Amino acid sequence: MKEMDNDELFTYIDHTLLKTGIVWSEVEQVGHEAAIYHAACVVIPPCYVSRMHQMYPGVPVATVVGFPLGCSTPGAKVFEAQQAVESGANEIEMVVNNSDIKSDRLHRVMAEITAVKNVIGDHLLKVIIETYYLTDKEKVEVAKVVEASGAEYIKTCSGFAPGGVTVADVELLRKSVSDRVKIKAAGGISSKQEMLDLLNAGASRLGSSNGVNILFRNQRPQPITHL
Repeated sequence: MKEMDNDELFTYIDHTLLKTGIVWSEVEQVGHEAAIYHAACVVIPPCYVSRMHQMYPGVPVATVVGFPLGCSTPGAKVFEAQQAVESGANEIEMVVNNSDIKSDRLHRVMAEITAVKNVIGDHLLKVIIETYYLTDKEKVEVAKVVEASGAEYIKTCSGFAPGGVTVADVELLRKSVSDRVKIKAAGGISSKQEMLDLLNAGASRLGSSNGVNILFRNQRPQPITHL
């Protein structure tokens, strides 16, 4: 992949705000930044999806399902996904049940991903597999399940595990599935060079809550103020 300037690079970023205790002014700022710098999308908590969709109709909105642990029931994930789409979400990021992967119950992983994909239809589905906790064998196995389920993306990490994305994991996942399935690299990205390395390794999207600081540190837009 060719070298990119910062403006082009930001178009690969899912501009993310997923943490406890955030308020609307913070979420609105993320939408404002995504619009200015042309982020691929914003990723925000489900409770803010409708308001973001109304405030920034030109910015694709992604939200999370079964987040961050993936331990909720398949039925609960389906319900969350359906509500999110009805609220205006363009993309869904679901966390699979890591316990099912570790217990070699991949048929259950397949069933819940397929159920969520069925209920959201043509909306993009990104499946978070939390690579930090998986062996390479498990990463390959679950990647193939994600492809078979019809989901469009494998996402490496939630950002809540002790470790984040690695170039090696992106390379492994890219080799494990066909070109139909894209890779979202997320979790602990800290520099422009790391962004470029992950894209060169095969990622199509980058998940980051720090992208504006990394790429536009001296140009960060002023916080929104309301009269």
